Formats: sequence, structure tokens, C-alpha cells
Amino acid sequence: MRAYIYYGITKDDGYSGPGAYSLVTEDKVTLYHRWCSNRAFANHDLTLGVETMLKDNDITEVYSNGVMVWSEGKMSDKACADFRSANYEYERENSDAL
Repeated sequence: MRAYIYYGITKDDGYSGPGAYSLVTEDKVTLYHRWCSNRAFANHDLTLGVETMLKDNDITEVYSNGVMVWSEGKMSDKACADFRSANYEYERENSDAL
């Protein structure tokens, strides 16, 4: 079964900024939602962060903005790269080291 990461509950409109993101099955059942600072973090947190939930609900693929970001226990290479980049930027912007 597929699941989708939406901004809000049912919108997949390309928004990538801060806000509430939801993990919704293809049957329109909301499995999980949480506030994330951007879509790259949401893609990470709503897949790898809840992997047991994905397995328990027979989710085999997760899509975000129409792109597969997780399949069978692994984030896609692009989703991983986006997460690493977002995490680097977050650390850079919030670091006390100058």
C-alpha cells in the first residue's frame, strides 16, 4: 500500500516550509502527523522516524509532492540528500560556532 506526506491533512501543493505535515494512506487514513521545519525533515521524520508504523500498516511506498521518498525500509537517494542538505543548513544557521 502507498502512503503520502501532505502539508496539512490533504494538500500536496508543493509547499516545503515549516508547518504540520501528515502521513496519509491511499485509503485517506491519517497515520501520523507532526510539525516539521521543512519538507525534507518531514520526509525523514514521517518515514524513518515511524518505520514500525509503516510496516504495521503494510505501507510499501511513501510519496511526497508526487515523488517516491521511501520504499521497503529505505529512503530514496534524493530524499536522503535533501535531508542531509536541510540538516546541514539548519546546523549552520543555528550553530554557536563562528
